[in-house]
Formats: sequence, structure tokens, C-alpha cells
Amino acid sequence: MIRFFRKIRQTFLANNTFSKYLLYAMGEIILVVIGILIALQINNWNDQRKSRLKIDQILKKVREELALNIHYSDDVTAFYRFKEKDIGDVLRKKVTLEDYENSGLVYLIWNNTTLDLSDDTARELDSYTDLLNKEQDSLIAKINRLYSAFKPTLDVSDEAIEEAVLDFESRIKRTTSWYYLSNNRENLPKRAYLFFLNDTLYLNDVAYYESTGLNNHFKYNAFFNSAAKDLYIDLSNYLKINVDSTLIKAVDQFEQYQGTYVLQNQQKKDTFIIRKKNNKLVYDWIDRGGSDTYSLYPENKDEFVLVIWFAKLVRDENDNVTGFKLTLGSRPEQEYLKIK
Repeated sequence: MIRFFRKIRQTFLANNTFSKYLLYAMGEIILVVIGILIALQINNWNDQRKSRLKIDQILKKVREELALNIHYSDDVTAFYRFKEKDIGDVLRKKVTLEDYENSGLVYLIWNNTTLDLSDDTARELDSYTDLLNKEQDSLIAKINRLYSAFKPTLDVSDEAIEEAVLDFESRIKRTTSWYYLSNNRENLPKRAYLFFLNDTLYLNDVAYYESTGLNNHFKYNAFFNSAAKDLYIDLSNYLKINVDSTLIKAVDQFEQYQGTYVLQNQQKKDTFIIRKKNNKLVYDWIDRGGSDTYSLYPENKDEFVLVIWFAKLVRDENDNVTGFKLTLGSRPEQEYLKIK
């Protein structure tokens, strides 16, 4: 090819056709420039492809990190579900001396759990602001919104519940004579059980534990849990990876959840409609202020979180769902009947 162009130049020069040679030379320059531009564009496309593949690799790691966060979040939910009835019973003074003597109730607010939300891998995406395709850009925006919305609040809530437990233990250590026996419940003297039954400051401690734990820590965890599972599904679909069934249970297991539920309280007109949408459960929350739709992720056959309440299905003797109950510590229980 180079020899071909050289012969053309020599012909123009030998025939003294300078003007034609000049046009030819300009054409040759244009061809070279076009070739360079094409090469640069190909190189740019290749760089974009490599960058997008790299982003997909990071998104896979983000999905793995998110899955761990969801597991920890589910553990937080299970922790508070285990405690919330006892918290309510203590604050309503429904427990007896025998309850304290024959169970682990004395340790009700002596421990805590934290989420310790991790976003290390997600923050790697901050350096990839260019060369994104539309789906990647949308997913990264969702990831950033999730962690920016919940991590600061959950970090503060983690610290608050830890501090509440430490403050309580510090008070017990300073003011009781039996604290040194507290690591072995079986050796606690009767005065210790009477302390938990009668001490009004202990009721204050339980109330603060409820406020810090159930009403804040659990609440923000519940909001994060639902949003994180939504994002986990989106990431799994984009990456064409099967959803982990230990995180997101198959919707077909929960057919009896579906239906319309109304509150048994004439003062309020709340209605929940649980239905299937895009192969997952959602609920429409309808009240006097309007209607909103949220995702619903059941924990098992009967238990789930609804907004910021612990919910449990009510069944009849034939195992058919007739409604559900909402509880949260010392708050009044709410019962909804299934009408269709």
C-alpha cells in the first residue's frame, strides 16, 4: 500500500502537475487522520468495554457484601423478635418472681446486637463515574442511595444500644451486692430476682432499652433490610446470578399471605393488601392519608415484619390464614382480620 501511494506521488511530480499533487497530498493526510481517528475510537471502545467489565466484577463483590449485610440484618431482626414480648411484659408488670427465677429474663437487657454495616466494596465504585452503561449507572445510584441513607443512622444506633447496655451494667455493678454472681444465673440470690421485679429504676432501664433498641435500632434496621433485599434482587437480575434462597425465600411458599386485611379498630381505617407483583410479595398500606406500596419479605411460614412492627399470621383450626397480629414491645397489640 505504501509503495502504491509512493508511485502516485512520483507520477504527479514527474509530470509537473503540482496542483494535482497538492490535492492528492491533502487527500492522503485526510486518510491518515481518519485512520488515526478510527484507531482511537476502537481503542476507546475497547477501554470502555474493559471498564464496564471491571465495574461488573466490582458489582459482583458489592452483591456479596450486600448479602452479608442482609444476613446480619436478619440476625438483628431475629434478636429483637426474641426479646420484644418480654420487654412489653416487663414494662406492663406482667412478670412474676417465678418468671425471673425460672428463666433467663434477668438478662433481658444485659446484651445487645449490632449490624456493623459494611460498605467498603461499594465505595470502590466511587472512582468509576464515567464509561458506565445505563443499567450500571442506575444500579450504582441505587447502591449509593442505600448506604448514604442508612449507614450513618445505623452506625449511630449500633453505638447507642451498646452504650445503653454498658450503662445498665455499670449501674448494677455499682449499686448491687450480687453483681459478682451475675455470670452464673443459677447462683443468683433471691434479692437479685426481687431487684428485677421491684426496682423502678430497672423499669426505666428497660424502657430506655426499648426506646433505643426496638423503637430506633430495630426500626432503622427494618427499613434497611427491605431496601437492601430490593437492591440485592436488582443486582442479581443484572448480573444474571440466582438469588440466594436463604436471603430471599421463594414467593410460592407464601400463597396464603395474599389477601386484604382490615384493622379491628373503628377509630382507624387502616387496610393492608398483600399481593404478588413481579414475582415477589408486596403490600399496599391504605389509610386516610392515601396508599403506599412496599416490599414484603416473610421470615418463615407465619412471621414477617410489617413497616416497623413484628407481625405474625393468625390461623384457624384448618390452618387457613384468618388475619395477623402486630406487636412491638409495650405498644398495644393490633389485630387485622383477613376479609378476602
